Amino acid sequence: PTRYRSRPSIRIVDTRYIGTPGLAVEKEQRFGLEAAAVNGRFHFASEAHWLKAQRAVLDDPTFFGAYAEAGVFLTNDSRPLKGGSFGAIKPKKPVGGGGIGAVQFNVRYDYLDLNSNGVVGGKQNGYLASLIWTPAENFRLMGQYSKLKYTDAAIALAGDRSYSVDVIGVRGQISY
Repeated sequence: PTRYRSRPSIRIVDTRYIGTPGLAVEKEQRFGLEAAAVNGRFHFASEAHWLKAQRAVLDDPTFFGAYAEAGVFLTNDSRPLKGGSFGAIKPKKPVGGGGIGAVQFNVRYDYLDLNSNGVVGGKQNGYLASLIWTPAENFRLMGQYSKLKYTDAAIALAGDRSYSVDVIGVRGQISY
């Protein structure tokens, strides 16, 4: 059986508040759209994805997920976008080079619908905000707050399958 499910926002926990039961899927069809733009200190990115799970006997469910993210650098920096991909942030004035590094604020909306044609996997509406500090080219510190609202959740809280979850995460990242 195939299950479709997702971890909440920062994806560092194994808890999956929404998810389908095991489905007898014979084939999948996937469709997606992506868009991104950068204008000076401002950036935007969005994706939408449809997945049709084809089954032999029952109606085929189509699941949908999407996000839109917008951000601004509070310093005189920019997010590199080349060939359809975002590159690494390189602060114009890194720590140790006469500056504080790059400071970025982002907001994001996430949507995931795993309810379709008799399959009840739940819906998630996520509202996220993050602050990202890049003191030097290969190091970042990130803080994020997420408000996640669920309906038809896979996990019931006090017998209720519609509720919200608050997630706070902090992490560091080194790239080489």
